[in-house]
Amino acid sequence: KDIRFFDKYFLKGIDWYKIHFSFRTKDENQQSNQSLTCDATERYLEYPHAPTRIKKYTPNAKFIILLRNPVFRSYSHYNMIVDHGDEKLSFEDAIDQESRRIENEIQKMNHDENYYSDDYFRFSYLDRGIYVDKIKHWMSVFPKEQFLIIQTEEFQKDTSKVYNQVLEFLGLPKWELKEYAQFKKRNYKSPKMNPETRDKLIEYFKPHNQLLYDFLGRKFDWDK
Repeated sequence: KDIRFFDKYFLKGIDWYKIHFSFRTKDENQQSNQSLTCDATERYLEYPHAPTRIKKYTPNAKFIILLRNPVFRSYSHYNMIVDHGDEKLSFEDAIDQESRRIENEIQKMNHDENYYSDDYFRFSYLDRGIYVDKIKHWMSVFPKEQFLIIQTEEFQKDTSKVYNQVLEFLGLPKWELKEYAQFKKRNYKSPKMNPETRDKLIEYFKPHNQLLYDFLGRKFDWDK
């Protein structure tokens, strides 16, 4: 998880990347089996050069994109940065100053493959929730058939159903777990989002969400 090879650490080389994975497993009879390996790095979606880099090494890779309501994603992102000690502004001030803080950072990454902006990923509370542009970029490099788009809220509501959709997408047999325990849940100290701020962000993301719905041919319940 969060290897970040195809964005931040690409210059370390493909051998450095490979050592993060186990290439062979053995069953109880000590027979070697094929296995699937996964890289769960959330920054790949926004990093402009990740798709072409991945295409070079694993052109047949499959991609699972988990999309959360961008309003709540932005506040969760903010609280994580606060917990890390990198954010001193209020949420309202942080989103007001976002464009100034990340100004030209994505353009610099676009134009210079060796430039990587931690500030963009740290302070782009709103921009990273505009999913449609990022997904279109990825699907200009890989065919749509290699992607599975999952809505976080649907995954939380019916975990077993979505889990088996993932298995089917990956060509794996169906499997029911005894329980679907939540792997990681952050307990932030910050209060709930100000309702006025939430309503403001719902309106901000509406046109971007609609473009996403139109592109995917699916509608999520994010505009309520």
